[in-house]
Amino acid sequence: MGKNAIVTLSFGDGYREIYEINKKCFENYAKKINADFIKITEQKISSKIIQYEKFIIYDLLNTYDRIIYVDQDVIIRDDTPNLFDIVPEEKLGVLNEAYFVNRMGVLKSFAFNLGIEFIDNGAYYNTGIMVVSKKHKNIFIKPKEEINDFYEQTYVNLIINKSLNAEDDIFYLDCNFNRMTCMDSLLGKTRLDSYIIHYAGCPNLDLMKELMKKDLMQWKEDAPWDKYKMNVFVTVSGGLGDQVCAEPSIRHLKEKIYPNANIVVETHYPSIYRHIDLKSFKHREYISNLDNPHYMAETFPNTKTALFALVGAINCHTVDYCSLALLKKFLPFDEKSVVLKPLLGDFEELKGIVGNEDVKNSVLIHAGVHWETKTLPKEWWDDIIDGLIEKGVSVCLIGKTSDEASVLRFSKRKGLIDTVDKLNLNHLIALISLSKVLLSTDSAPIHIAGAFDNWIFLVPTIKHPDHIFPFRNGTVNYKTESLYKKLVIDDYDIPPNITKDIVLDKMLYPWDRYLLDPKEVVGRVSRRFFE
Repeated sequence: MGKNAIVTLSFGDGYREIYEINKKCFENYAKKINADFIKITEQKISSKIIQYEKFIIYDLLNTYDRIIYVDQDVIIRDDTPNLFDIVPEEKLGVLNEAYFVNRMGVLKSFAFNLGIEFIDNGAYYNTGIMVVSKKHKNIFIKPKEEINDFYEQTYVNLIINKSLNAEDDIFYLDCNFNRMTCMDSLLGKTRLDSYIIHYAGCPNLDLMKELMKKDLMQWKEDAPWDKYKMNVFVTVSGGLGDQVCAEPSIRHLKEKIYPNANIVVETHYPSIYRHIDLKSFKHREYISNLDNPHYMAETFPNTKTALFALVGAINCHTVDYCSLALLKKFLPFDEKSVVLKPLLGDFEELKGIVGNEDVKNSVLIHAGVHWETKTLPKEWWDDIIDGLIEKGVSVCLIGKTSDEASVLRFSKRKGLIDTVDKLNLNHLIALISLSKVLLSTDSAPIHIAGAFDNWIFLVPTIKHPDHIFPFRNGTVNYKTESLYKKLVIDDYDIPPNITKDIVLDKMLYPWDRYLLDPKEVVGRVSRRFFE
């Protein structure tokens, strides 16, 4: 076995105080892995930037076969494995922090200014923790001029980039061996769930000392360190239908990907996800612990995002759009179905609202008001309502007039049950779960109905029916019918090279170009109702 060492730098009163806090970490780890511990306290080779003193590694490799270099602003947990066992001797062990922060512009600019050839391999290495061998000695030939760009770090990156092959010569250290705050929003784990915490970027030494003491004490209390959980914060946005369509992805995230994580969902409609083992809050109601970071995710990225530019929510199924955003993949077909579970209390409250009206044996109609291209003529709806009633079909109107996506109002008549503005979301879900038939434009009730076994009739205008109908039994064709001659969107000229926001809110031609005759609609809906 060769001779190994752990090396750190400690300069100035502030870092000497830090060393008094973490010296046992260094000493115990060195003893554990049978390595000498070397603390550099005098400037011997650096002239103006003390971080260049780590180039003393060049001389130390005359004595030692392998060295673990560790910055002073670090604490090491007692169960940390031997990095000499993890990193092959022929490879340089470093963390690629480009996975977490964008440093490539800095690196390219630095290389250009020095006139050094640069190969963009997508890596920027953090030099606060390095595992080096004699093979890497020439990386630490100190330059004549000490240039401050993240201290010595960018210069060392250029030398590594020039002299080593990223694929063959470098071992990427796991972030658990060099945990920094820049990783918080991607990892979603407390820094305590790491072997080595690196306080790089801490605003000042006083805060650093406070955090080190606090974290060391917490480690002592938490041993054996197997209780830490990942934290995930999911922002659910869009309209009600979009948030319903996020349910399969959120459920998959909890059940299949992060079953042991603490998952928090921020939504306008917490009750959608009440059957999933997670915490759901209305937007801006959740208060997080800054010391316990969350992995941040969203289900419905807006028009300014790369996902929207590439896919576009209008041109794919919303369940798929949400899964791409949240999971970076499509769900299997048999996992795309929405699950909603109304409670007994929801049915009891619904009964109290509708009284003796037989809502179960009625056709639910949601006559949505939205863009001009999504708001069908009131006269067309009137003819359908009257036609259904004439055939002995009870009609129940659903929706609200106060939402951004509202509904039309209709005059009272025999055979018409009007629940508009009377139901909350839980009542609406319960009502849809009872219904035999739903007739609607592209709106939230269509997606809610995907959790149940009723007939769904859709009048599409902008999105294709295949991108609206819910997945049930692994298909969008189960107990669904679409009612249209032509889609409004088909009259818009939208070539794939157009990347700007396209608003599809204006009608280009009269509605009779797109809508079926009300008599045909009544016939098709009533036939399914009386089956």
